[in-house]
Amino acid sequence: MAYTGFQEPCACGSGKKYEDCCFIKDAIEFMQGNGSAIGQRLKEMAESGKFSSLQEAQVALDRLVKDWNYSPLDDFCGLSPYQMTRLLYDPFGPESPARYNLELSDFPETPFLRILRLLLTGLSPRGLRTTAKGNLPRNFCQESARIYYGEEGYREKTRYGGFRQEQDWGEIHTVRLTAEMAGFVKKERGRFRLTRKGEQAFSRGLNGKFFLDFFKAYTRKFNWAYRDRWPGINLVQDSFLFTLFCLHQFGDVVRPGTFYGDLFLRAFPKVLNEVPQGPYWSPEEQVQKCFSLRALDRFAGFFGFAEIRRPDQIMSKLPIELKKKPLLDHWIHFKVE
Repeated sequence: MAYTGFQEPCACGSGKKYEDCCFIKDAIEFMQGNGSAIGQRLKEMAESGKFSSLQEAQVALDRLVKDWNYSPLDDFCGLSPYQMTRLLYDPFGPESPARYNLELSDFPETPFLRILRLLLTGLSPRGLRTTAKGNLPRNFCQESARIYYGEEGYREKTRYGGFRQEQDWGEIHTVRLTAEMAGFVKKERGRFRLTRKGEQAFSRGLNGKFFLDFFKAYTRKFNWAYRDRWPGINLVQDSFLFTLFCLHQFGDVVRPGTFYGDLFLRAFPKVLNEVPQGPYWSPEEQVQKCFSLRALDRFAGFFGFAEIRRPDQIMSKLPIELKKKPLLDHWIHFKVE
């Protein structure tokens, strides 16, 4: 980072003062490689006479931080730190880069929506009696699974054990919990029933506003770690919009799951500190496998945003490849400037 005096002509020869010319560009380049040292560097510049006072240095620092927050970073696939913060902590707020198509009405057959329709149909009009443990009846789960997989697929799925309870078919268990969290299904007097909103979704069909309710419930309320034994790694779920942004950017061609896992690790390298060294896999391998299962397979694939392919479930470390499906771009528009 070559610099002249803050108020002196810029060394690039533009004739402008350095503060109005190359200062921000030079400082941002420095910050990207030495972010923790930028404050110390500005202090050194002030003490060496480059600034007329520490107050001037503070003004420069404030300006620098503001510009850096709004500058695209390669590690974030072109998002700025501010945009990444919005994606992580306020994904549905007015300043989020994501915009959702609430006018969408033509939804494709996705795994989540197919099971949801089976659930809504089963609960209309009188509902279903809960089991002693508060789950869906076994017969309903079994019959729904036969419809969903077909007889041959059902036999394959139950080769080593049948669906004796709701949790044995993890997908319908997930959809039922999500539907409750989204306000479409309720438990009342020992029965599962549709709420008024659930009845509207069943009779009128799904629309963009209803889909947003399910989308919010699954991404913000349902715990993705609930169905597997990987470490918590909450950031895998918290960064769900970043995953969809990456899929939006790079999903036009089939890519291995590790490609997106690498983008996740490049954006959030400190997540490796949350994972202990295991007896079989390194922290990086554990994060990759966890990300592939939760973010790619059970989120992007389950909701129909990506086509999941399994070329080799035995030999491959991460046995999936994926490509985005039209629903992703129809549902979300990323406004990134």
